[in-house]
Amino acid sequence: MQFIPFRKPKIFMMVCFLLFGTLICLIILWQEQKEKAARANIEMSDRFIAGLPSAIETDGLLMRNVKTGFIHSLILDSCGVNAIRITDATAARIKVEGLAFFHNVTRSRSNPDPRHRTVFYRNWREMRPMKSLAEALIMAVLDCGGRSNIPVESILNGIKEGNGYAAGISGYNQYYVLPDQKLFVQAFID
Repeated sequence: MQFIPFRKPKIFMMVCFLLFGTLICLIILWQEQKEKAARANIEMSDRFIAGLPSAIETDGLLMRNVKTGFIHSLILDSCGVNAIRITDATAARIKVEGLAFFHNVTRSRSNPDPRHRTVFYRNWREMRPMKSLAEALIMAVLDCGGRSNIPVESILNGIKEGNGYAAGISGYNQYYVLPDQKLFVQAFID
């Protein structure tokens, strides 16, 4: 009787190598995506920081929750919250100087990118405690853009307690500086 090699183990081994190779490729692609996302977050943070007043020093990366969509499939709309931590030193200066800190906080840092224009901050005002946040712009933004990726409770507590300063640029764009929470927050609806 002549021995005929069994071919099924070879097929099984080929399938195993194919699956293993595919798994390795997927892991490598996943790692690449994580690195791209981290780089994008750093670039987005740098762009946001460039638009902040130079007197406000930041700490960490941008926390962002934004929704973009189409209203009735005709008009592009977007809404969201951008938040970034401010340094302990900046928070302490704001607490000591109060509203006077914001007298010179009227324009953003210089941005070498010609596509980004200078942001002008006007009419800083001290926030007052609020009984209800129901009519605050931040609530409409959070309903539209969602509440993930940002420290929602800290932001809402700071706004409700009136522990900070606000400036409205134009339309539905509001800036909050919350020194107790050590946050600079932008809420917007376009």
